Amino acid sequence: MTGERREESRHRATLPELEPHKRLTVGAREVDSWRPILGYRLADVWAHIAATGLPRHVAYDRGNERLSCAICVLASDNDIRNGAAECQALAAKYLAIERETGHTFRHGRRLADILSPNTGLSGDQKET
Repeated sequence: MTGERREESRHRATLPELEPHKRLTVGAREVDSWRPILGYRLADVWAHIAATGLPRHVAYDRGNERLSCAICVLASDNDIRNGAAECQALAAKYLAIERETGHTFRHGRRLADILSPNTGLSGDQKET
């Protein structure tokens, strides 16, 4: 069961709600992929959460669009900046690795260029 929604991307818009999971279906074991909120819009997700009384994850209150690892290469720039502000020691390590190896955080894009001044971090900051 996953939380993909059609409005998130063109690819996700084409996904079926239920289908065999090809990688996990082996021999007699059958595994399905089920996407129960595929047709939800973002407002539907928040309305459902509010109706259940479940608390929101604090990351959303801090401005995140999605939840993932604190500083995820697949996250939006906004979420990466939020993660770096929340986990400054981790961001400093990532920045140090980027400087030491010359490899970029994303293809052709340095983490140092993604981080905004409001995180307190820059590509020139030393690891602490």
